[in-house]
Amino acid sequence: MDVTKPLLVGRCRLLLQGLDDRLGEGAAGVAISRRDNQAVPLDGRAGAGGTKLLLQPRAGLGRFVRANTATSCDSQREERRSTMQLDKLAESASMHYTNREFPPAAVLHLEKVIRDESVVRPDPGGDVLEQVGKRKLRQPVKIANAIGNFPPNAQPVRSLEGLREAEAIFAFSFGYRVKSRPAPGQEVRLPGLNNRALAVISAQLKSILGVPLFAQFEISDALDDYTDVVADFSSPAEDLGTTGVIKSFVSRVEGKSVGKVVVVAHQHHLARCALVLLNDFNIESVPAVETYCGYDPREAQPRVVSPEEYIVHDFVVMALHRAWDRLPTQVVVGRAIAAPVPGS
Repeated sequence: MDVTKPLLVGRCRLLLQGLDDRLGEGAAGVAISRRDNQAVPLDGRAGAGGTKLLLQPRAGLGRFVRANTATSCDSQREERRSTMQLDKLAESASMHYTNREFPPAAVLHLEKVIRDESVVRPDPGGDVLEQVGKRKLRQPVKIANAIGNFPPNAQPVRSLEGLREAEAIFAFSFGYRVKSRPAPGQEVRLPGLNNRALAVISAQLKSILGVPLFAQFEISDALDDYTDVVADFSSPAEDLGTTGVIKSFVSRVEGKSVGKVVVVAHQHHLARCALVLLNDFNIESVPAVETYCGYDPREAQPRVVSPEEYIVHDFVVMALHRAWDRLPTQVVVGRAIAAPVPGS
């Protein structure tokens, strides 16, 4: 009689019992990530059953890693549903940012991040998006609602007639630089190449149109340093975001409301400026005939160092906005530049 056989069977039973105990602990309070083998505590705000889906790369065992008490069939259904919703969101965002003239490589990068690096919380009323890549959403948003926030034809186009009808120029900055060797007590922030290029465009427009120029403070500083034109109004020297900057501009319009403005902004920021102006402030806009599409290698603001970084940032901001009710439409003219005007 082989006395080792019952010993081996008993040992296997003990191992299986220990594995069941460990799985039971995971189901109670953590989700396990296969990518880094780390336990992710559930925060109590998760959906029914305290479940959270962690989206992982498609390679290997799958994109979703779960630890909950739901059945295998329930898990598979939730995974399929979330996969389909994220695919729709990625497709919607792809059309939106292609129309906004982002480089194809940046659009593909965004699609991959949405599909493979998002955190989704199941909810009876619709799965909720909590994080995209490294960026957590300021507040979770239902994926079904986010899909409607990326209209395919959002990019405003240039119109010479629109320029003639404009009552003011609104200039929005794009990042900044910092001094490498600032003196004690000296301002460390510099406008940088991006805002220098936008300042030159703003100065040319003001000289041609003769309307008031409202500039975000980094562009206002660049106007002072590199042109002979001075902004009629500069936003406060603080990070306000696009909506906050528009509020500061509108608050300084004296005697009447503004119906149409020329927008000076980076090519990849332009559409969001136009959408916020139209939907939140009822102000129509037309882009400058010449726009800027370059990126500064010495940029201090991480989100604007490259198209790949900026597109994910812009996506997170757009996902939180309600669906856009109105879209800008005009006739196409003009061109985009990738560097400051030579000699400026």
